[in-house]
Amino acid sequence: MSRVVFTWELGGGLGHLVRYRALIGLLCQAGHEVSFLARDVARARRVFDGQPVELVEVPAGFTPPAQRISPPNSFAEVLLNSGFADAAEVCARLRRWLDLLAPRAADVVIADYSPTAVLAGRVLGLRTIASGNGFYLPPALTPLPPLRYWEPADRGQLARHEQRLLGIVNAALATCGVPPAASVAEALVTPTTFVHSFAEFDHCYERPHASYLGAYPSAEFGAAPAWPAGPGPRVFAYLDPEVLLPALLSAVRDVGARLCVYAPGVDAATVAAAPDVVWMHEPVDLKQAAEEADAYLSNANINSMMVFLLAGKPQLVVPYTLEKYLVGRRLEMLGAGLSAPRRGPGDIGAKLRAVLTQRSYRRAAEQFAGRYAHGSEATLAAEMLHRLALPDARKIN
Repeated sequence: MSRVVFTWELGGGLGHLVRYRALIGLLCQAGHEVSFLARDVARARRVFDGQPVELVEVPAGFTPPAQRISPPNSFAEVLLNSGFADAAEVCARLRRWLDLLAPRAADVVIADYSPTAVLAGRVLGLRTIASGNGFYLPPALTPLPPLRYWEPADRGQLARHEQRLLGIVNAALATCGVPPAASVAEALVTPTTFVHSFAEFDHCYERPHASYLGAYPSAEFGAAPAWPAGPGPRVFAYLDPEVLLPALLSAVRDVGARLCVYAPGVDAATVAAAPDVVWMHEPVDLKQAAEEADAYLSNANINSMMVFLLAGKPQLVVPYTLEKYLVGRRLEMLGAGLSAPRRGPGDIGAKLRAVLTQRSYRRAAEQFAGRYAHGSEATLAAEMLHRLALPDARKIN
């Protein structure tokens, strides 16, 4: 029996959990012991319901808004904005992670957007695999490349911030008696990584020798979508209720579409004001929604976007963070949809109408789906299991 520990430290989407459902099922079937150290145990419990997985809440860092770099333009600056700006805080958090990982004696740690877990694995000498999409995984390059690749970059400032982060990381390692890393990439990029993305949607434009696992929909998770009665195209939406929701509802209404929406935390007044919309109050089976919808509307949540692209469906996205903005740019470069960023959305109604009526968007989505038709949640899980190279506990016992 091997002990496999999954971790999730930063970020807020269900993708940090759902992408491992099938793999964890295979691990449990093979007799391995699985733990998931997650920043949101309530969500993890819903995702892994019925599976023998130990779930533990983990600490996550926080950088006060006044101390954040704006706008961030590298992985180092993103981390400095996400709880890595203060050496004492990082040291304390690393000690808490060590207290969580040490007694579990993991044979392998799969660290999804978990830089502190990667550092803890380095301290404990654990085999650790950094995992996640291209935004969470920096390339093994020094210096780290700018994320806003279409704009001139202040390379000197990026280098200073990268050195600042390296100093903080090495200070934390020093308190544990571990030699310093020579670079941020050396400290946080593990020898093996799981890049859950496709080349067309890598947030980073410079990733030499990348081996993409892809990002495939999880079957049989979530409630079945429901649709308003009547004519008109079906649009499924997964939205943050705080980001242009009234404008988006109006745009859908104006184009005569039928909307099914999952907007966690939406207030009762908004729901009551839109009786022509089907409001879902729990996560939805995205694979089924993608099969039934004509288009997808989201905040550029890359994991759910891939579900709809793999079903050949065009999209309109409303990004509001750098990570999501990068995804929106990639979507437009692919030609499978349009982006309406929160700070400059343009004519949302016209963009939605174009996505629904101009055949070129759907054609590009269908071409993308055709390129990756060979993949699935099952093939993804099997590939990760192969790369883990763990002995089958059933054969040993």
